[in-house]
Amino acid sequence: MKTTYKMIIFPVVLFWLLFPTWAQAAQISAGSPRLVLTSYATEPEQVYAGESFDLRLRLQNNGDGSLCNVTLSVGNAENNYFIAAENLTVLITELPAGEEKEAVFHLEVQPEAPAQPLSLSLEIAGENTSGQSWQTEESVTIPVRQRLRLQAGDPVWDPESLRVGDRGYGQVELINKGKSAVYNIELSLESNCLRLLESGYVGSLAAGYVYTAVLPVEAIAAGVDEGTIVVAYEDAYGETYSQNLAVQMSVAPAGGETADAASASAAGLWITTAILAVVLSGTLWLIRRGRHEK
Repeated sequence: MKTTYKMIIFPVVLFWLLFPTWAQAAQISAGSPRLVLTSYATEPEQVYAGESFDLRLRLQNNGDGSLCNVTLSVGNAENNYFIAAENLTVLITELPAGEEKEAVFHLEVQPEAPAQPLSLSLEIAGENTSGQSWQTEESVTIPVRQRLRLQAGDPVWDPESLRVGDRGYGQVELINKGKSAVYNIELSLESNCLRLLESGYVGSLAAGYVYTAVLPVEAIAAGVDEGTIVVAYEDAYGETYSQNLAVQMSVAPAGGETADAASASAAGLWITTAILAVVLSGTLWLIRRGRHEK
């Protein structure tokens, strides 16, 4: 009687102990979800505020069973700087074990988004072959840029012409018309007749600000100089840009007459000649009138 009781109790206890393992094994055989975001990229590669782009995601099923009805949705974007231009959700009907598929989102960046890396969350859900549902979240980081709009005005020189050995200065007005700061602004001079006496480094210029750069120069060679002022600067990611401004300066030999002085002399000579002509005409008229009266 005791032996019979033990023989009945032992299989029941054994079944109770092993049932979770059998159930788990059955679940694994039906397909254990292991969805991995292997890579992502944007198209175009550089994403700018106020413009649209495609976000391409590569998803791989690393489990031992197929996945079905996998949905990817754009979650909460950082400060809501990203908006879905078209599709809010992408559906992958089936993803067999070991295979990889691509999901594409068409997104747009708000114009006021800062020039910095911004995070975007993705909500992922699906089912395995046994009908069990699951969900998870992933996040990606997207470097956002602002298009730079630095306006550099034409150089203004004082004086407008020099002799060799003379010094003067040029002024260049810089206006940041963009929505992001411009960094490491520096002006350099490429010239055969002039040399820059000081560094043309300006530094940063915040959005909406105006700055006048002053460039002290010295004339080193005579001639009509057609050089270039190079305005170099960077964005928030260190990418470099540049603008070229034309330089037109007349440099006279040392001790010679500058173009300004020559113009002034020519103007003075013209005025003197005009006065003499008027006086001479008046004198002749008076002489002729006197003879006529006689």
